[in-house]
Amino acid sequence: MKLNAIALALTSVLTLAPLQAQAQLPSVVGVQVNGTGVRLASEAGPDASGLLPVIGILNADLPFRLIGVPGPLGAYKDQTAHPVAGPGLLRMTLDLDTFVPFTTGGQCNALVNGVNQAVPCGNSLGAQTRFVIDDIIITPPPGATGGVTTSINFDVDGQVFVYAINPGTRIDASISLDSFFPGFSPFGAPFAFAESTLSAEVFGFDAPARTGVTATGIFAPFASGSSFDSVVDFPISVRASTPDFVAPVGVPFLFGLTLSTGINIYNSGFSSQASPFGRAKLDFADTISLATSRPALNLPPGYTVNSVRGRIVNNQFVGGTAPPADTTAPATTATPSRIPNANGWNNTDVAVSLNAADNAGGSGVKEIQYSLTGAQGGSGVSGGSVASVPISAEGATTLTYFARDNAGNAETPKTLTLRIDKTPPTVTCASPVPTFVVGQSGAAVSATVSDGGSGPAASPVSAAADTSSAGTFSLPLLGVDIAGNQTSQSCGYVVAKAGQTIAFDPLPGRTEGDPPFTVSATASSGLPVSFSIVSGPATIAGNTITLLDSGTVIVRAAQPGNASYNPAPSVDRSFVVAIGPAGRMHGHGQLDQEGKHHRFGFFVWQARTGNEGGRLEYDVTVRGSGKGHDDDRHDRTDRFESTAVTRVTFSGSPSTAPATVVFSGVGRWNGHAVYTFEARATDGGKPGHGDTFALTIRAADGSVVAAVTGPLSDGNIVSLRVPPHRR
Repeated sequence: MKLNAIALALTSVLTLAPLQAQAQLPSVVGVQVNGTGVRLASEAGPDASGLLPVIGILNADLPFRLIGVPGPLGAYKDQTAHPVAGPGLLRMTLDLDTFVPFTTGGQCNALVNGVNQAVPCGNSLGAQTRFVIDDIIITPPPGATGGVTTSINFDVDGQVFVYAINPGTRIDASISLDSFFPGFSPFGAPFAFAESTLSAEVFGFDAPARTGVTATGIFAPFASGSSFDSVVDFPISVRASTPDFVAPVGVPFLFGLTLSTGINIYNSGFSSQASPFGRAKLDFADTISLATSRPALNLPPGYTVNSVRGRIVNNQFVGGTAPPADTTAPATTATPSRIPNANGWNNTDVAVSLNAADNAGGSGVKEIQYSLTGAQGGSGVSGGSVASVPISAEGATTLTYFARDNAGNAETPKTLTLRIDKTPPTVTCASPVPTFVVGQSGAAVSATVSDGGSGPAASPVSAAADTSSAGTFSLPLLGVDIAGNQTSQSCGYVVAKAGQTIAFDPLPGRTEGDPPFTVSATASSGLPVSFSIVSGPATIAGNTITLLDSGTVIVRAAQPGNASYNPAPSVDRSFVVAIGPAGRMHGHGQLDQEGKHHRFGFFVWQARTGNEGGRLEYDVTVRGSGKGHDDDRHDRTDRFESTAVTRVTFSGSPSTAPATVVFSGVGRWNGHAVYTFEARATDGGKPGHGDTFALTIRAADGSVVAAVTGPLSDGNIVSLRVPPHRR
C-alpha cells in the first residue's frame, strides 16, 4: 500500500460572533490513532472527518505508530512531532530507518480479511496535526461595508530525503496540499480547490524503473525527470497563498492549518535475493507558518487585519510565542490633506487623516475617537486604525483625537488646530482718482486692502504709474490676505499734458553785408523748436538767417506742443545789424558765353548815413546763324538800363581787395518798364584779374529774361573807400 504522505491544508470558517465560535470548537485533550494515520481527538469525541480544530498551544508531542503490516517484520528508527509550536506555527520531523526481512518470492505472510495470504513486505509511517486561529478581525477603511476578497499567505520550509540502500528496495515519500473553505457569498455550501502534490519514489540499483519526483500545483517547481540514482535529497521552500475567498469585515472569523506526513518502504519486486533496506526522512523542524516576509492576508489598500491568538498585528505575523499582556496604548498620527502656508492658514477645505498604530505584538487598534471645537464642531468614533475628518468652516478649528486598542488601552488625547480662510480680500482704489503730468517720476497708484478672515497680508498696496504720455489709464492692483486668497482690482489715474520751456540764448550784433548764419534753441520737452522773423531787415529759412539791410532784427523761437506737452511760451531775441562800411564801386566789361556777348557798365555808392544809389547799363547780343529766317540769320541785341538803384551792400572793406558789392533796383528792358535786377560785382584787386560779374533781370511776373555770371573776358571793376568828408 502507499500512504498519501504529507498534506498541508488551510481551512477557513465564517464566525458570526466570537462567543458563538468558541462554543462550537471542542478542546483538544489527546490523540487518537487508527489504521490510516494519526488523528486528533477531543472531549466531544472525534468528528466524522477526523479533522478536529485545535485552539491554543499544544505542548505535548503527538505519538506515532507504524502503519502497515503488523508483526515483527522490520524496524523503524524514530519519530518526533511538535504539532503546534506556537500561534501560527507547526513543526514536525518524521524519520524512518528500516528493513524488511527477505522471504521466498519476496513476499510476507499476513492475515488479510481473516485469511493468511502472501502480501508485499513493507513498513509505513505517518502522522498528522493542525491548529485553528479563531479571532481574526479585518478592519475596513471608513465607509466600507460587507465582505472583502482576500487570501492567506503561508510559508512551508523543510527537507525531503529518500534512500534505497539495498537492491530489491522500493522507498517513497509524497506530499499533498489540499485547501478547503466554506462559502461566503452568500453563506452557502463549502467549496474545495485543486490538490497540489509532490511524490519522490526511489528504487534499488537492480530496478529497471527509474528514480523520479513528480509534482503538481504549488510544488510543480520541485518536479524532476527520472534517473538511475538511488537517492533523492532536496529542500522544500514554498511561499504560497490560498485561493481567494470572501471574508467578513469588522467581526471575527477563523482558519486552520493542517500538516500530514508519511513514508513507505517495500520489496521492489525486481530482486528475490535481498531484503528491502532503506531510509527516509521528512524534516519540517523549520517553521511551517503564516507568511513572515509578506502580509499575513492579501487585502486591498485601506484594509488591515489583527489577531491576538494568531500573533497578527496590522497584517504582519509577528512570531509564534505566546503574546504578553498588552498594556501599551496605540499612537495616532494626524496628517492634513494639505500643508498650511508659512502663516499657518489654509484657503481651501482640509481633510485630516488619522492613522493609529499599536505596539508590535499588541492587541491591535480597535477605534479612533475625535472631536471638533471652535469654528467647526462635532465628534465621531471610527472603527479600526484609520479615520478621516473633513474641516470646512472658516476660522480656527481645534481637532482633539486619540486611539483605543482591543485590550482597552487609550492614548493621551492629542490636538491639532487648523485655520481656514476661503474668502478673498476687498481692494478699494484711492479716491479721488490721482492725476500726474507727463514724465513725472515716482508716480504711483495705491489702494487699501481689507479682510475679515485671516487679515490682509499688506495694506495699502501700490504700483508704478506710466506717465510717458497724456490720457486716462488704469492698472491692476493685487490684494492678498494672510491665507493666500487674492483679489485683483483695476484702479484708474490721469496723466495731464506737461508744460515746457524754451532755452534761447541772446543773439550777438551783426554788420550789414555779413554772410547768412544759423541760430539754435532747445525745448525742455525735447521737441524741436521753430524760428521766425518778427521784424527787421532779415529773412529766415529753417534756422538760417540772411541779412537784408542794416537795422534791428527780432527773431522768435516757438514750440507748439503735442499730445503730451502744452505749447511752450515763445521767446524773442533781437540783434542790431550795423551799417556796413561806406564806399563806391564802378566797372565795365564784357563776357562771352554760349554764343552770347554780354556788355555792362555800372556805378554804385553807399554812405554810412544809409544813402545809396547808382546806375547800371547792360546789353546782350545773340549771334545770327547766317541762314534761315531773318531773326535767325542776323545778330540780335537786347538792352537794359536802370531807372533806380534801391539797395547797395558791400561785403568787407571797399578799399581792401577782394571786395564785393551787391546791388539791386528797377529799370527798362528794351524800353519797357517794370523790370527788376539783382547784380553782384567783385573787385579781384588787380586790373583785369579776378574780377567777376553776375546779373539777373526779371520781368514783372518773376520770369528771368536775361542772366549771366562769371569772370570778365575784358574790362575792369574798381572799388574805392569813400573819404570821410564825402560820407
